[in-house]
Amino acid sequence: MTAILDKDSIRKLLKDLVIEDPNFVTELIIELKDDLRVAENQKIEESISKIFNRYEQTFKSLA
Repeated sequence: MTAILDKDSIRKLLKDLVIEDPNFVTELIIELKDDLRVAENQKIEESISKIFNRYEQTFKSLA
């Protein structure tokens, strides 16, 4: 069963959950923060890799 929830519904559900189980919400926020950090690091690594691949010959001749 798949349901599409709008942001207001999700917001209300999260607020209710904070009241019912604040520890769960705290753990969820920490988990999301860690997931975002991993995703950001992956994007940075991909960008650096593209730059090095693009300028590989230039870097080799400067070395």
